[in-house]
Amino acid sequence: MGFTCRTALIAAAVLLQFIYISAGVFDGVVTLPNGISLQGELSSESADHQQRTFAFYGIKYGTAARFEHSVLNEDWSYLADPAQPKQGYACPQVPSKVPNANNQVPHMSEDCLYLDIYLPPAVQSQPDKKWPVMFFIHGGVFREGSKDIYNSTILAAATDAIVVTVNHRLSAFGFLSTMDQSAKGNWGLGDVKLALSWVRSNVVAFNGDVNRITLFGQSSGAGMVSALLLDDDIRENVKAGVAFSGSMLAPWALAKDAVDGTKSLAKKLRCPTNTNQAMVDCIKTVSVDRILKHATGKDATTNFVPVIDGVHIAKHPEQILKDRAKRPGSGKSANFITGYMKEDMAYMLWLIMPQMMSDSFPYSHNMMLTTLTTYIAIRTGCPLYAPIAVLKLESFYKIKKGMSNREYREILVEIFTDAEFAVATLKEANLYASIAPKTNQMYRISTDLDFHNLKAFHTMDVLHLFRGNLDAFMGPKTSDAVTASLHAFLRQVAHTGRSTGPSVGRNAEIHDLNQAATWVKDKDNLRKLSFWRNLTPCSLW
Repeated sequence: MGFTCRTALIAAAVLLQFIYISAGVFDGVVTLPNGISLQGELSSESADHQQRTFAFYGIKYGTAARFEHSVLNEDWSYLADPAQPKQGYACPQVPSKVPNANNQVPHMSEDCLYLDIYLPPAVQSQPDKKWPVMFFIHGGVFREGSKDIYNSTILAAATDAIVVTVNHRLSAFGFLSTMDQSAKGNWGLGDVKLALSWVRSNVVAFNGDVNRITLFGQSSGAGMVSALLLDDDIRENVKAGVAFSGSMLAPWALAKDAVDGTKSLAKKLRCPTNTNQAMVDCIKTVSVDRILKHATGKDATTNFVPVIDGVHIAKHPEQILKDRAKRPGSGKSANFITGYMKEDMAYMLWLIMPQMMSDSFPYSHNMMLTTLTTYIAIRTGCPLYAPIAVLKLESFYKIKKGMSNREYREILVEIFTDAEFAVATLKEANLYASIAPKTNQMYRISTDLDFHNLKAFHTMDVLHLFRGNLDAFMGPKTSDAVTASLHAFLRQVAHTGRSTGPSVGRNAEIHDLNQAATWVKDKDNLRKLSFWRNLTPCSLW
């Protein structure tokens, strides 16, 4: 009898060992801490069958009622539903107008809190290997975009890291606010925090290293990264955050008149505005299509974005960072790496008025001053000060009569890029430098790929990070050299918490991706900060 029991125990041990080795990331089978098993989709396999790559699509991390905080998902019955889309649902939005983009969102629902997990190649002989984790937040002006656009198979392999892509609620569904208990707002930001919490609790099942999580995002997604790192609890539980062309200090990132925007939408939806609660209760009953039409359609007058709600964003981001710099030891947590494209705003001009990017477009000195006057008046809400501000811009950026169309265009792009991206990025980098001057970093991408005169334009970074289907946007202009440099940069950050470039310090040292697609040490123009800060009495900068 003893022999039989001993034999049974040995057999059981061998069987358990076999199950542990074979039913894991190498076979695309993962069991979550709650006992739920997930089957990944095989992306690639080596010729000798010793290396496999899997992706886990459409994991439902949360659920939320309209204008309510999201909570962790506890209902996994959707996994057995044959009608369930493989990648889950995208959050409600209107199709993107970006040329050549993946602008069709086939499956949309308010039940859209899903994430995808992309594993790097798993080697059969290394079943216990732990990978760093990169958590990506998409851009889209807080009103469009989804994780589905960013297939991360290539990025995960290039960085030898797990890549997580997430959906969050958008536009009014994600950011409508009355600035009180009726609708605090920041629903989309709360979604991202919930997704990050889910990843921290579950990524170990995918062989992820919970102590090496890097946040990264682009455009409004970079603004989200910036916002997340204002939260000390998050900042102390991630390795690094990388903001690609976006900051909570940018003039587009925080709502200035959230209640007015909500009331404007309510009136279009024929909802009462006599009390905030009645207004919100009514909007909760309106169809998705009607809200999209009036919140993001042609007649939209408000862009729903994050607010200072006292919860997710406790006070103005600049003040949070200044207060943090005064606290001893406040620099001993996540590194912050931020940067921008040298011609970020060229892309926006191209989308709005493509002919403006042509060398034949008839720019003139008067046209430049008129355009800038209109821009400053609308952007600052101080039209009386706009003419004086434009005189300052004319001097600082050396706008002169008789310049070529190209020269005028390049100055206009530079001014708009500084106003919308560069100044906020530089300011935030400097604030982080005052907290931890030796660990935080800043970069700039200057590589011109000769694409419609856009130079180093907004989104060029993510197009080269993710590749795959996104190659259709730039076609043959897509650069393998830029991709290699960006992959090397992110790989370093994912594995070590920083790149090999300089710390931003107090002198605005930066890491610049130059025309040869090579990272070089450079400095940004600190004079921009004081210039834009003092541009008008009601300056946004």
